[in-house]
Amino acid sequence: MCDCPIARRQNPHCLALESLVLHNPLFVLALDQLAPLISSNYQKSPPLLRGKSNLTVASRQNQSSNSLWGFNFAVTFAPNGAITGLDLGGSYGYGARTYTDTPSPIIANKVLDIYTGQTTFLLGAVLNSKTGQLKLDTDTFVFDNFRDTDQQRNIAAQIGINVNDLSKTTLGGSLYYKNKQGLTFATVGAGTIKVRATPTQNLLTLNRDAANVQRTTVDRTLDIKIPGVNLNTLIADVNNSVNFFRTLAADVPENM
Repeated sequence: MCDCPIARRQNPHCLALESLVLHNPLFVLALDQLAPLISSNYQKSPPLLRGKSNLTVASRQNQSSNSLWGFNFAVTFAPNGAITGLDLGGSYGYGARTYTDTPSPIIANKVLDIYTGQTTFLLGAVLNSKTGQLKLDTDTFVFDNFRDTDQQRNIAAQIGINVNDLSKTTLGGSLYYKNKQGLTFATVGAGTIKVRATPTQNLLTLNRDAANVQRTTVDRTLDIKIPGVNLNTLIADVNNSVNFFRTLAADVPENM
């Protein structure tokens, strides 16, 4: 039996299906009642869910991570065997992603009537009637939003050394940074919610807008690429920029 408390919401036993999670051996649900929950074209009697124990509806948070690093070294020789060039490079990348790509829904075209004998767990998932005719009757109600994150960091550098003429040394590299964060809300659409054990339970933090189930809170990306640039030219450009700002600062009157 899956009690699926919030602290164990990644429990794979509570995530039997990606689009619909009703993993509870004691929950009474006939196959002909399951059809209207999956098919949006179902036009027969409305789905009536009756359970003696707990009902768990939970979305799946897809998880992935990676950590990569690399190093390369190359030597260039002249026809006489003399070393003419050296190429050195290295890279490092790290990524971690925990994201709800598709929230799990129970959606009815018309009436959605749910009765749970004990606790209804709604974890980053959706209960909704397209016509606002929803009724949730449960002894206790536990809901929680999912916090989604997608972060990537990659850095690489390459230097090419001309042994015979160091002024022709080149430098290149790249930097990539991504930080995306969001929320997948536990959502109950328009309708009535009855919590028998605690009729005055505060539901102000429960999302009731079925059209806005997910929200991106942070979305930042930095992507910088530096092609092979002559090192002396790069140093000269930096020095020229520094000198320009020094001259500009010196021309500013002190009383301003």
